[in-house]
Order: sequence, then structure tokens, then C-alpha cells
Amino acid sequence: MAESLLRGEGMEVGIIGTGTVGSTIAIRLWQSGYHITYVASRTTEKAAGLARRIGAKVAQIERVIEESEVVFITTPDQTIESLVKKYAAVFKPHQLVVHCSGALSSRILQPAREQGAKALSIHPLQSFASIELALQALESTHFSIEGDEPEAGVEIVKALGGIPHIISPEGKILYHAGACFVSNYLAVLAEIGVKLLEMGGFQSEEALPALIPLMQGSVDNLRNLGLPDALTGPVSRGDIGVVRSHLAKLPAEYREVYRLLGLKATVIGEEKGTLRADTKEQIVKLLTGDK
Repeated sequence: MAESLLRGEGMEVGIIGTGTVGSTIAIRLWQSGYHITYVASRTTEKAAGLARRIGAKVAQIERVIEESEVVFITTPDQTIESLVKKYAAVFKPHQLVVHCSGALSSRILQPAREQGAKALSIHPLQSFASIELALQALESTHFSIEGDEPEAGVEIVKALGGIPHIISPEGKILYHAGACFVSNYLAVLAEIGVKLLEMGGFQSEEALPALIPLMQGSVDNLRNLGLPDALTGPVSRGDIGVVRSHLAKLPAEYREVYRLLGLKATVIGEEKGTLRADTKEQIVKLLTGDK
């Protein structure tokens, strides 16, 4: 299996689910020489559009499974398990079945395994807003891989233009939680920042554009300096007065978030060497409310 995937030639690849992720993977594999034979989707129009673009045919899910050596299941996470159970008897020995969920491990494909198929999970560590933007972002995107055929997963990721990382099924959910912290919750932190800037006098339409360069600067610091050196701010430099003022003025709904993140920042600041142990102790007392 891995050897033929390395060539990418003559492989009958089927795609179930033609949303942004499924369509992007199908197009990039097709561009890399893989033969996408059939696609299936709840949305006929999307499936037909993708099929026209890559020279594939639209088919029912059962047909996709029957006619494919490699089956990608790129439906929403909550539908993967039920889909695999429903079509369990259709999967066949030596077939490679791949899902692209970040939170679910390859173990959810057990009904296909029981028919002799190989189960694999491949997840792009990237946020895809649209197919065209996703195709651009795939280049140098990092991917997690786990399951029965990790070597095949590595070759698929390379064909997609990505950077492969083999992980364990047990580590999958923590990997995904880490991605959520820096991706999904970045937007949450931005929302808090916007609200506080508005309270501080910024016009609503000005707040986010003002914060984005600051956020980009922090990302650049992470890229160029790494951790812990990229950390800046009052906790990192041990400015007790500023931290006390923040806590005094912050609305209650944001204060707890500030406390929790600040406590973690004291650890990183000490590792960086800019926060002395005695100052850290005072800031921790402030953040925990310990008088």
C-alpha cells in the first residue's frame, strides 16, 4: 500500500464529503497525480462542482467505498462514526480508510478495520476558510498522522504539500486541544481585547484593526524568538502595579480569564529570566486573591 501511494499513480481514491476540507484534499491529490474516481456528498451541487473540476464522478456513498482503494471520509466529526457503522459491510480488505478529524482518532474507523481495511487519521493543523485559501495554505501546513499505515499517511501529506507528524491515538485529543487554544481561542481573546479597547475609548470599528498588528507582532516574536522569550508584558517584567491596576478595573467577566492566563504567564516569565522568584510570588498572590 505505502509503495503504491508513493507513486500516486493508478490509485482509485474516493472522497466522501465535499466541504472545504474534502474538496481541498481532493483537488491537491488530483494535482499531485492521484486518480480521484468518485465523490459523494449530501449536497449534490457541491459534489458535482468538485467532480467537474477533477474529472471524477458523483456517486452514492456505497459506490465510492466499493470502487476505491483509498477512501477519504471528510464529513463533519459527528457523522463519521455513524457513517462507518452504516456502511461497515461495504469496506474491504487492504483498503485504506482515512478520516480528517482533528479530535477523533483512527479508532473510530473500527467497523472498517473489522472488514480488513486499514484505518488512518490525517488532520491538517490549519484553519480553512475557503477552498481556494485552503489550497494556498496547504503548502507547509503541518499535519498529524496516526493509525494503521502511518507511512502511507506521510506520503499523502507530502503529496498535499504538507509537513507530516506521526502521533499516537492516545495523544490525539490533547493535540487537538492544543490547536484549539491557539486557533479558536485566539478569536476569543481578540473579542475580549476589542471590548476592553472600546471601554477605553476606541470606536467599535477601530478596535480590531488596531489590535491585529499587535497580535501579528506577537506571532512574529514566537516565530523569531520562540518560547519563553516571546512573552512580553507586565507579568513577564514583574510590574506588580500594572497587574494590580488591571485587576481593579477589569469587568468581572474578564477578570477570571486574566487571572488564569496571568498565572501561566508567571511560570513562563520565570523561565525567561525576566521575572524574579520573589516578584513572581507577589504576582501569584495578587492573581489568586491571596492576601
